[in-house]
Amino acid sequence: MLTLSLARRVFLSLLCLSLPVAVWAGDINQQIEEYGKKVDAEILKNPQIPGNVHTRRMLQEIRRSLRQGNYDNALQILTQASYDLSPDQQADWQRFANELTASIEKEQANREESIQKDANALIADTRKACLEAKSSADLDSLFIRCAAMQGERNAQSNALNQRVADKITGCATTLDAWAKYLDLRDAGDARRANDTLKRLANNNSGFPVLKIDEIDARYMPVPSEEMNPSLVFFTLAAGVKTPEELPALKQKTLDYMAIPKNQPATEFLEMEIKRIDGLLKVQDLIAKKDYPNAFKAILRWNSSGRSETMNFYDPIREQLQEVTFAKVMSQWTKLQKAEDEIDMAFIDRVLAELSAKGEYAQVLEVLNVSEMLQRMRPDNYSGTGNPSGEKAAIEKFLAAQRFEEAGDYLSAITNYRLVVAAKGPNVPTDKAKDALKILIEKYPELAKNQDGFLLQEMQSLRQEIRMIMGRLAPGRPFPN
Repeated sequence: MLTLSLARRVFLSLLCLSLPVAVWAGDINQQIEEYGKKVDAEILKNPQIPGNVHTRRMLQEIRRSLRQGNYDNALQILTQASYDLSPDQQADWQRFANELTASIEKEQANREESIQKDANALIADTRKACLEAKSSADLDSLFIRCAAMQGERNAQSNALNQRVADKITGCATTLDAWAKYLDLRDAGDARRANDTLKRLANNNSGFPVLKIDEIDARYMPVPSEEMNPSLVFFTLAAGVKTPEELPALKQKTLDYMAIPKNQPATEFLEMEIKRIDGLLKVQDLIAKKDYPNAFKAILRWNSSGRSETMNFYDPIREQLQEVTFAKVMSQWTKLQKAEDEIDMAFIDRVLAELSAKGEYAQVLEVLNVSEMLQRMRPDNYSGTGNPSGEKAAIEKFLAAQRFEEAGDYLSAITNYRLVVAAKGPNVPTDKAKDALKILIEKYPELAKNQDGFLLQEMQSLRQEIRMIMGRLAPGRPFPN
């Protein structure tokens, strides 16, 4: 039976303590003690003065906050404590508060810097110890050190302290998982040892102390009949990071499935083969330079749901989506996407450029891309616009221009009016207003023809209904 070492029991016990204990500088303690003695003397001398009792209570609260590492609360008490004091007491307290505030702020800065350095050192030492450990006993000193830091960290909530907490949590999680892995490995339980490594690799709690490659390298060979199907796939896919490696992974998986004793994992692996084939299809379209269909294919890939193996596929899918997105957008712009720029932000820049040039046919194409991203990858869509609504308005604007060129001014006026009523940053509202004004000045009788206007609105509504039903291509004039 596996047992916890003494050091690990101490570690787990310390993690259960909810109140961190801080040790503050001696000068702060001395300042509080000296002022406390002064207050106690005043209480003995004048017990009827309530301000002295109030001051002693505030000193106790300050001590408690400092013990918990909550410097901000201690400073707040110093600021508020003088409200119930007499003028003479307030002046004396203010002098004390100014001196103690300076000492606390200095100690706070020193302690935060020290804890940050200690956390970084803990990460480096934890990583080194895990990779070099021969058994879980080799990690005992790190368990105790990690638990001690867990108790000492600052109780205040700010970005720096949260970062330190994440680092300490990451070390605690890694140490606990790695020790279990070593124990299971030494006990010969390869399946559970690998499951422990898998959980560590997929854990999102705290700072990532170990690299995925370092975890993957420790997977143990497991008899096929004992393997979890997903673990079979992770073992086959270990080290695969790019789309170019997928053909070899597919063949490796097929070879594995061809062995009779591996039949229990076949059904699961067949689904993974389908996923790999979907990504290979995208690569084939890219090779043929069919970038629009490649982009559609990568957006639609596995859009019906997720599985426990998706963490493996996501980085590869993102690589293919990045390539196809860049190629598709290059049809309409020479702008380059910034390194950390999200797709929708780049699309907004391209739309602004094309709208400024009046290239609304291209705006329509880019809005199609935006709409696909919004529909197929809603988890990655952060835009607030309405691609569908803007598309409809731009289609009416382009139709109005065609009607005007063909001499159908009533239809042109009707469609320009609909564009003017539409909203959206990429809708050519001003251009529609200008064109409408010119037509109304030339053909005022058409502008007054309400029956014709209503007829065109009805035709436009019927066209939209048929477009939704997929019976009419977008932008095609509705037949009279």
